[in-house]
Amino acid sequence: MKHNHISRRNVLSLRGQDRISFLQGLVTADLITLSPGEMVFSALLSPQGKIRYLFYIFCTDDALYLDCAEDQGPALLKQLGLFKLRADIELMTSTLNVYAGPPGTSLCEETLVTATDRTSPMTGWRALSSLPPVTSGDGDNKWLERRLKAGIPEICDISLDKTIALEANLDCLGAISWTKGCYMGQEVTARSHYRTLIKRRLVPVSLQDGIFPETGGEITASDQSSFPLLSRRGNRALIMLPRTLWNNSDLKYAGKVVSVDIPEQFTEIFSSQESLP
Repeated sequence: MKHNHISRRNVLSLRGQDRISFLQGLVTADLITLSPGEMVFSALLSPQGKIRYLFYIFCTDDALYLDCAEDQGPALLKQLGLFKLRADIELMTSTLNVYAGPPGTSLCEETLVTATDRTSPMTGWRALSSLPPVTSGDGDNKWLERRLKAGIPEICDISLDKTIALEANLDCLGAISWTKGCYMGQEVTARSHYRTLIKRRLVPVSLQDGIFPETGGEITASDQSSFPLLSRRGNRALIMLPRTLWNNSDLKYAGKVVSVDIPEQFTEIFSSQESLP
């Protein structure tokens, strides 16, 4: 278990008869179709459709659990509380820990809930457990490697209240429902989707020779435009890249060639947008 622990996470619990209908009207994912033992990636947006919070939602028989970044937990709890009104719900911070393992490995035992992570074929499973973690760093590093390949954002890759949902690939990761109806920021998100107004997206890249620095650094294009490195490990990283450069072969870091590695599951959506004016 210790090799699968994900540190710096905060897990909120949401109980009460109205828990699903309450959250359904706020977040991007469709919770009506979520069964106990399942999870989904999702976001809470601003009314203008900009990302404020990213999280995984786990479903059990009697609760929903929101697995978010540690530094977002208190603010997310407060934000949800503002919308509570007369809803029959109970919001609180839990003491659960987050674990995640790669595809092909056994799902966790001794957990409250373990679910297949359907954001990508590369992600495997994710679990919540009261078991105390023995932090080795392996879980964090392995998860980072998987999400860099899969193009999955964490909140550290997002400019809060500036990045829209599709720029962070939430439409490619099963985090947005186009049929559920209204939620916070839904109008802007739907308009961006149906009018294909996306001018940039978060993309995985790899350095062909060497490794990226642990902090800082920019990737440059032949037109001298530059793009800051976001999450990174070894020779892989995420950057926010304009669609005109998704197929660019002249990206460089410190004079070395950088490749854009668009995940296969993104290909259809990216291809429909990359040639737009």
